[in-house]
Amino acid sequence: MANTKSSLKKVEKAVEIEAYGKSRKDAIGTALGKIRNESYAAVGDGVLVDVHAVDVCILEEEEKTKIQKLFGYFLPKEVQDYYVKLRVTLEIKYL
Repeated sequence: MANTKSSLKKVEKAVEIEAYGKSRKDAIGTALGKIRNESYAAVGDGVLVDVHAVDVCILEEEEKTKIQKLFGYFLPKEVQDYYVKLRVTLEIKYL
């Protein structure tokens, strides 16, 4: 077998991602779902092989609770919105 050089390239990149959701779990899940787009942007014309999160830091998180009423008077309902901003360090392998 001939001695061949690997074509696999590896890059480490930190990205900041913001997302909103109905709960903390939804907001973080939405933010982590955006990693794929960031990975493709980092690779450019290469073929993405593997993306691995090395580190995740929560930079900001905020929970907002509002009272929503039908026509301003009827059926008050509590609505929660959750905001999260993450810094994710990715290890990206591509060809």
